[in-house]
Amino acid sequence: YTLMPQIHVVGAHANDTILDIPEDSEIKLRLHSILGNLITPELHIGETTLPMEYSGEGFFTAETTIAQGDIISVTQGIITRGKWPYNFIKDSSPEIYSHTPKKTPEKEPLDEQNTDIATETKTHEPYDILSKGQVSVPLMVRDDYSVKDLTMTMDLDKMVEERPLGNKSTQTRLIMSQSNIDFKISPIYDMTWHTWAGLPVTFEYTVTDHKQQSTNLEKIYLVLPEKKFEHPMAKSLIAMRKRLAWDYADSYIDIANNLETLLGSPDFFQHNKTTFLAIKTAAARLAYSNHSPQEVRIKSANEVINLLWVAAITIEEGNLSLAMRELRDAQEALENAMRDPNASEEKISDLMQNLRDKMSAYFAEMQKEMQKRMADGEDFPAANEENFGQIISPDSLSKLMQEIESAMRNGDTQKAQDLMSKLQRMMEMMDPSMAVQLPYDMQAMKDGVNELKDLIGAQEELLTRTNANNPLPDKSEQQALRYILGQLMLDVSEKLDEIPDEMGLAEQEMRLSENALEEKSPATSIPHQEKAIEYLQDAQENLNDQFAARMQQMVGIGSGSGQQYDPLGRPYDKDSSDEDGTGKNSNVQLPDDDQKKKVDQILETLRDRSGDQNRSDQALDYFLRLLRQF
Repeated sequence: YTLMPQIHVVGAHANDTILDIPEDSEIKLRLHSILGNLITPELHIGETTLPMEYSGEGFFTAETTIAQGDIISVTQGIITRGKWPYNFIKDSSPEIYSHTPKKTPEKEPLDEQNTDIATETKTHEPYDILSKGQVSVPLMVRDDYSVKDLTMTMDLDKMVEERPLGNKSTQTRLIMSQSNIDFKISPIYDMTWHTWAGLPVTFEYTVTDHKQQSTNLEKIYLVLPEKKFEHPMAKSLIAMRKRLAWDYADSYIDIANNLETLLGSPDFFQHNKTTFLAIKTAAARLAYSNHSPQEVRIKSANEVINLLWVAAITIEEGNLSLAMRELRDAQEALENAMRDPNASEEKISDLMQNLRDKMSAYFAEMQKEMQKRMADGEDFPAANEENFGQIISPDSLSKLMQEIESAMRNGDTQKAQDLMSKLQRMMEMMDPSMAVQLPYDMQAMKDGVNELKDLIGAQEELLTRTNANNPLPDKSEQQALRYILGQLMLDVSEKLDEIPDEMGLAEQEMRLSENALEEKSPATSIPHQEKAIEYLQDAQENLNDQFAARMQQMVGIGSGSGQQYDPLGRPYDKDSSDEDGTGKNSNVQLPDDDQKKKVDQILETLRDRSGDQNRSDQALDYFLRLLRQF
């Protein structure tokens, strides 16, 4: 985990170089003696002495963990065969602290009667509350090698005397910071689902390094944010959920009846069958368990509380937020399995596939939401040069997932965890609130569609007045619309590889209409205006299709026609097809299980042979080169 290279020393005597050796390093030593096995050499490390083992033909070997000290030496009888000074580098505990300034002096306006500048100390909270109620704590971590894990524990503040249902929440995520640098992180936690939302809580952060040394950050005190619901049905479900959390020792019948009453207004949840079933199940579960033992009642209450939250958030925001939560749960489950030395290869493989499935589901919901917002005419923030690189592409996700699976298959836990940490940071950018940023080309397509819509409306209004001929429009009105189209064509050409041909054809028809109006000939102008409108509508449809195709590629989901994509956005091969003729064979060839096992066996053999110190230097160098190639 130190990521430091092997130290390879050949020769009986050391030069003036002092070896830097990290704590827990292992030494493998091989010595040849012309005396055969008559006198056993001894390895000395600090105050530790270890007899070397005879391996035949005059060779002795030793292997052990290096202890604290300053000299490594080998003696045979009274003769010192080798001596190497070393610097034992002790592994220090990780560090963690907030990188948000706690106090900032602020200048106040000059007092009318006092020319001195007054100053006031403004206190900054060590956390940020985001728009959707998520909690973000800017942190700085540091370790001599790497901070591996960050654990957040959220608990109810001791000042709260009456406690609703709920347990403290602990979440651990991979950090894998770089060595000896201040590593800034701002982990985001959405705890609005918790029954303690709205109450004083504490957040405690613990960092752990690869030696399981840990350090705690001073507790952070805050009021856990509550999510604000606007939909009447969602508000009702949350109100009953909160009542159940506080009055869990009382009768459940009243709450169950209120839930049943909500089912009489299916319009409020768009007649969604899943929501209907969730509310119906919650009511029935409460009624059924009302007279059960307290342990059973509390279990039922907790399950209903979770069910009502899912129903409320689905009504309020659709399925996108729920898909994001399931995606993060899948990622956390895979991380936990990777930390577990007893986790089987089959289990990790299943969790990896589950993560892929949840990611695919999230992108599918994102696509639906983007299409809905596009149809409603809502705006998306455009990406600027600074954050354009943060847009998540299917290719980058696909590559990262493949690298994680390959590292786990090869037994490289360190690399797999490092890649999982990168995946975690990418997921932080996947905001279910849809505060996503569109790439330049997509923003240009969207703007073009909207501006063409306005231009078509203006041209249709001009056509109506031309038909009425009372009064006859002036050529300057047509000229102004043509100028607007020309500016739009310039804007589109700057951000797209090409502009729709229909825009150029529409511009020509507008010019002909302009000439006809100048000659006071409405009958001649009208056909050109009609043709211009037709071309503008075609151009609008063209840009809309380009936007839909680009969005489909960005989120990595096929729409059922045209170019198809697999769940991570890689294109399927159009020239090949499955038995049903759907043409869904991917042009990305993945190895089957037998091929994977064969590669694993080759790598394992190379690792074994490269560590066999009885082989010649040439052979060892050859095996190391092969490993680097793989």
